[in-house]
Amino acid sequence: MWHYLRALFQISLRQPAFAVRIERQQAAVFSGQVPQAFVKACQEVVEREQIAQGLIMGLNRPQGIRLEFSKAIPESARQPLRNLWQMYS
Repeated sequence: MWHYLRALFQISLRQPAFAVRIERQQAAVFSGQVPQAFVKACQEVVEREQIAQGLIMGLNRPQGIRLEFSKAIPESARQPLRNLWQMYS
């Protein structure tokens, strides 16, 4: 429950275009709209990196949507997720 409330708080502060929540090694859209292919690709990274929980947010910026990650997402997974976003956005 605490992770859910923290995710809601982070989302409200940053007003992302979308958020993908990882819980129990399962990636799912938490808010907004994002290509389903991106979520599926995120799931593959989650499984490979064994990420138990976390949050991936797409923040609106003048240059386009930029991904931001909760601290639970390891550095080793962040660049692959950015690369995937470039493919599916």
